[in-house]
Amino acid sequence: MRRNVRPTRYWHLGRLQVDSSPLKDLPVTNNGESRIKHCVKYELGGGYRLVTVQTDKVVAFCFAGTHDDTDRWLDSHGGLTLGKGQDGAWEPVYKSPSIDDPIRRAPVAASTPLLERMENHRVDRLLEGVPATVVRKLATFELVATPEQLESACRGIESIDRRVLVYDVLCLLASGNRQAAESRLDLELGVVTEIDDLSGTELLAVLDGDQMRTLRVGSPDHEKWLQSFARNAGEMDWLLFLHPEQAAVVNADFNGPAQLSGVSGSGKTCVAIHRAVRLATARGDAQVLVVTLNRSLAGLIQRLVDAAAPDESVRCRIKVSSFFQLCQELLAEFEPHNTRHYADVSWKLNEHIDEVFREYYRCWLNNDSANVLWPVHDSLVAQGICAETYVREEFDWIRSALVDGERSRYLSLERLGRRIGLLEDARKRLLAGLSAWEAKMWDIGVTDYEFNMVVILNCSQGVLPPDGTAKEEEFRHGCKLYVAMTRARDELYLSYSGEPSQWLDIDSKSLTFMEWTGVVALRQNLVTVPPASLSQLQGDSTAGVLQLKGREFLYVPDARGLSLDAIRKIDDLVDGIGLIRKRQRVRWRNMMTLHEDLETKPSTRLLFGPVIGVEVQERLQAITRATSAGKPR
Repeated sequence: MRRNVRPTRYWHLGRLQVDSSPLKDLPVTNNGESRIKHCVKYELGGGYRLVTVQTDKVVAFCFAGTHDDTDRWLDSHGGLTLGKGQDGAWEPVYKSPSIDDPIRRAPVAASTPLLERMENHRVDRLLEGVPATVVRKLATFELVATPEQLESACRGIESIDRRVLVYDVLCLLASGNRQAAESRLDLELGVVTEIDDLSGTELLAVLDGDQMRTLRVGSPDHEKWLQSFARNAGEMDWLLFLHPEQAAVVNADFNGPAQLSGVSGSGKTCVAIHRAVRLATARGDAQVLVVTLNRSLAGLIQRLVDAAAPDESVRCRIKVSSFFQLCQELLAEFEPHNTRHYADVSWKLNEHIDEVFREYYRCWLNNDSANVLWPVHDSLVAQGICAETYVREEFDWIRSALVDGERSRYLSLERLGRRIGLLEDARKRLLAGLSAWEAKMWDIGVTDYEFNMVVILNCSQGVLPPDGTAKEEEFRHGCKLYVAMTRARDELYLSYSGEPSQWLDIDSKSLTFMEWTGVVALRQNLVTVPPASLSQLQGDSTAGVLQLKGREFLYVPDARGLSLDAIRKIDDLVDGIGLIRKRQRVRWRNMMTLHEDLETKPSTRLLFGPVIGVEVQERLQAITRATSAGKPR
């Protein structure tokens, strides 16, 4: 297919250099385009589209790609308009067409409150005349702010123009695009001039910007560029094209490490590739390493390096690797005898790491080393948090942030992005628990894998994100889903049973929903039930939740949200043995016997106290009702 598509596309590009109206022979797409002002889309043949922004004096070539890629690009660049910035250069600006048609951007998690992500003087100008009640609402947005939340918060702004401005700036800021947020404010302040307000003379004087390059029709540069691309360009040439601002970074010399920042699509990868080629070319013996997130991207970068390198002598001195692949190579070099330590499944027990952690954390198999974590556990459970997951995430963070000799710093280190603060005593317990976990896990590690096809199971409501996760920290599970998705080289399937996860939007144009029978021919003897969750009970026990003793019960989801006093009473009095004193039961063998006495014996409620007794009784009643209704416990 690719061989059929490319000549058609390049033929169209070749025609642009000779025609007085260069786009007149390109068919316009059937559907109009309202997401971007002055937008015109053209059919390039073979399923490809060209997106332009046109006025009577300027044609801006914005994007070329397949139908689906073009649609995604338009969704992520809705509200785009062109303008001249303060420095006299082209500058893209994003502005909602109206209050009823706001721009949408996916929010990204950040470690600073929303209003602190821009300079104070800009925030002051943005919020001029905004009611104090609205400002207070906006000040509450910290880690993540969705477009819907921002729309709701801005409804108290009476001026429609100011409401649209505040929404636009904060929506762009929440998406991590600070440059676009500042440009939108500058447009309102008159610092940026929209393309419609520029005269012909002013348009000719606009300079090339960070994201836009001008080729004046009829100029030698314009003809040379079109001729070259129409005759010789392939996909790699388009991906490797540099504008002058990018070329300046490629050719710059730095005295030490340098960091290149930019929004998605700004050309950071392109700059890195050209810079690697320049360094390898300039120094005949230089070895250049390019490291990226995953193997799929490493493969693409390797192909781009192969296309950009002038000859094999340069190409062979540029190594492209994923981060995890590099780590694997180093581990194999320095610890060849320990390669079995870096797999998801233990080589001794053939158990998955999740199963081993549950055994450790809940003190199964006569291993009580995790008992040190109990005060942390009951405190988190009292706040409705899944303590087991929370503690494991904290273990992962400590291990990745601090080497063994520096872990004492954890006792006073600021932990951004966690809703529940941990005092020094809790942190000491976590460090002790982590040491015990690492001792148990010496023979089990984690490494990176990538496959031609990846199927991620159980992307269901209540599982992704898991029930019991603090709302402010759900993004962590989104990050894990992202990493799992990047393991797929060619095909990715997100499978669910029942209701799909709230993150799988059935109306999304990026996802295709279908039955498994529409993907593969299922053999009935291989069809299985949805994957089971890790057992809440030790071993092969089939006992219900109410058959558990107090501490066992306090590990299961049904205990989340109980008050700390109730947790401590249950842990103390439901000891798994029971005790009768003066014909009155004062300790209980399991939660079922406690439930029966709370229902029938006032003395039991008095022993727990009037408030705690009612709280525990109502919780046990709810469990009983759910069990009677057939809901799994």
